[in-house]
Amino acid sequence: MVTYAGGAKTGSACSQVQGRSSFFRGQGAIHVPVKNYRTHDEQVRLLVERGMDTGEHDLAVATLRRISYYRLSGYWYPFRIQSAVGRADTFREGTRLADVVSLYNFDAQLRAATFSVLAPIELSLRTLLGDRLGRISPCVHLAPVCSGQRLSGSPTPPGWTTTSERWTRPGKTSLLTTVGSTTGSCLRGQRSNYSTGAG
Repeated sequence: MVTYAGGAKTGSACSQVQGRSSFFRGQGAIHVPVKNYRTHDEQVRLLVERGMDTGEHDLAVATLRRISYYRLSGYWYPFRIQSAVGRADTFREGTRLADVVSLYNFDAQLRAATFSVLAPIELSLRTLLGDRLGRISPCVHLAPVCSGQRLSGSPTPPGWTTTSERWTRPGKTSLLTTVGSTTGSCLRGQRSNYSTGAG
């Protein structure tokens, strides 16, 4: 993946138009300048030009090579100077790359700790739900009264489909057809041992 320091993700082809890059989408060109490619070394120098203390240069380059300019850009955003029209590209006095990386590491550790606690809770709820629904019917996912009917009793809004309808609707878009065509070894075993009407 090519890294564009400070630039936007185009998701489309770029072309040099009068010496400047532009977006091309479909048949037409959107003449929005695209930031030029910068090496990690150039990215560090750009941060220094904008007022960030990046510390030892080679270490800063290694940091951007490991985490990436764009991954860190969201964490140094609050350190950019606030202007009347939004955030400027320049940083507040005293902004350090080390502090930005510390903020990134804290966020990563917080997310990891949060998910490590939520994962077993999610698994327990899914297990409990599967047990309760299985007691009703092994094919509860095919029963309209159990899989999508609005508890309020009000009709389903136009254009909406219930879970049971998504499972049983005709054609290749049904979930039964999708599962039936899946090549995963686990589902192949399920199909060889059970029909859709048996649990």
